[in-house]
Amino acid sequence: MKITLQTMKYNNPYNDRFNDNSQRNNFVYSNNSKPQSFGSKDGSKVFAWFGKMSDVAAEKIAKWFTPILINNRLIQKAATKFQDSKNLLTHSLAVGSIITSGVYMTTTLRNHNLDKDRKKTLAINQGLTSLVSLILSYSAEKALAKKWNAVTNRFAAIQLNDKNLFDTAKEKSLNPKFDISEYINTTIKEGKIEAKAGKLLKAKIGGMGVLKSTIIFASIFRYIVPVTITPIANVLGDRHLAKKKATKVAMATTQTV
Repeated sequence: MKITLQTMKYNNPYNDRFNDNSQRNNFVYSNNSKPQSFGSKDGSKVFAWFGKMSDVAAEKIAKWFTPILINNRLIQKAATKFQDSKNLLTHSLAVGSIITSGVYMTTTLRNHNLDKDRKKTLAINQGLTSLVSLILSYSAEKALAKKWNAVTNRFAAIQLNDKNLFDTAKEKSLNPKFDISEYINTTIKEGKIEAKAGKLLKAKIGGMGVLKSTIIFASIFRYIVPVTITPIANVLGDRHLAKKKATKVAMATTQTV
């Protein structure tokens, strides 16, 4: 019996990362992608129903919601003011979180199964939780900004096969005038990377930023602050209600005597 053994050669990815002979811009494109369709698939009634419902929903939103939102002067002024803001996503997440907290507070105040004092206490708790979460989220974004810039700079350096950028990523992250998107545009103009590859790289970096901000806001608004503050707020609220109830009882007793 003849046995043939095949061996594989493994290279250290870090040593070969900036090898001049390594392949640059390892991007894969496909022109075969098709847009998502919610219509009928192979005559399926289920897909046809979902397609019909999505069309109806889109028409209702376009008719009743979009005109009110777009024609709102306050919304138009806010859009004009923040259209060029680099923190537009952060502001949008903050607004969405505030709206969600407002819905919670409104639902609590309309809950007929709770007494008046309890509803007010819970609503105040939800409002303060939202305020603390908002402050902590913006603080975390600001505190992590420079470190995150260093991460994205190193990521871009690996994709661009740029050893100098990789080695100076931290220093460049401390420079407020350095913009990784502009750096990528420069490499495109210099012919070091194809325009399509550069565009895709900038999209990846932008997506990483979106993911980072979303995780920060979601974890602080929906987990860290509620888990930390809610038990404390409940204890304080119970003490307040108990003290208020005792005061009412004492007043009633005094009036009776």
